[in-house]
Parts: sequence; structure tokens; C-alpha cells
Amino acid sequence: MLKGKEERVAEAKKTSSRHKGIPLIPVEAIAGLPADDNEGVYMEDCQRYSIPEFEAKGANFLIRVSGDSMTPIYNNGDIIACRKVTEITFFQWGCIYVLDTCQGALVKYVEECDEDDDCILCVSENKRYKPFPLPKDDIRSLSTIVGLVRLL
Repeated sequence: MLKGKEERVAEAKKTSSRHKGIPLIPVEAIAGLPADDNEGVYMEDCQRYSIPEFEAKGANFLIRVSGDSMTPIYNNGDIIACRKVTEITFFQWGCIYVLDTCQGALVKYVEECDEDDDCILCVSENKRYKPFPLPKDDIRSLSTIVGLVRLL
């Protein structure tokens, strides 16, 4: 059965609006210790938000921060805008990354691991948390942070 023009237009708007904006990944980036393994997330299932400044900076997704290890830079509940790094050829030591690992998403400073070239050292801003090594093979993807939404 052929659809009327109004139905086609409404369906097209619904479909196109579902894919506009930046997706908010429904898992939390742990600013603390690694979490349990999370199942995969489909971008089409994510809520999307249109924040022109973040879109202009190339943000691919938003993710909520959980924990206090990166306080005061990133607080529990903050939403960070992230741009995926397409090729992990090198790390900028001392920079903060969002690391998608087999243990969950982490927000950490990344430092060189002195004792092992196959690892990186994940360092927190909050000095109550000790740095820990993370095998490079455990990193599924890597993102830089290009923006922040903080609710007061």
C-alpha cells in the first residue's frame, strides 16, 4: 500500500532526526578503577544531543563520567564530548584520554609505562588513586575529550 505524502514526510523526519546530533553512550566512563566488561552499544539505540560547538570540534559521542578519580577536572555525573582517534600509532604522554577497554571505559591521564613497552600507565588526577598499568592489547578504542557538560 502506498503511503500518503504526509506520512512519508513524517517518517523521513523521524528517521533522519534519530541520526542527528551526538549520541550519548549509555555506559559510564569510569573515573576510578576499571569496571566489569560492558556489552556492545549500538549508536542507533543512543539518545542524541545537538551541541553545535561539540559538533564543530568533531565529537563522535558523549559519555557520562562515573567516580571521583579525575576530580576536579571531571566530576561524577559530568558528560564529556569525545572524538575518536582513528589510528592508535602513538600516545601523547600526559594527556587525558577516554579508553574503551575490555574492563569498561576509563578516563585517565596516559603515561609511558617504564617497565613494559606493551603497557601504558593510567594515572588519576585525584592522588588517592594509584596509577595502574594497562596492556595496550586491552584497548579497543581511544578518544580525546573535546568538551564538557557539567550540571550544577
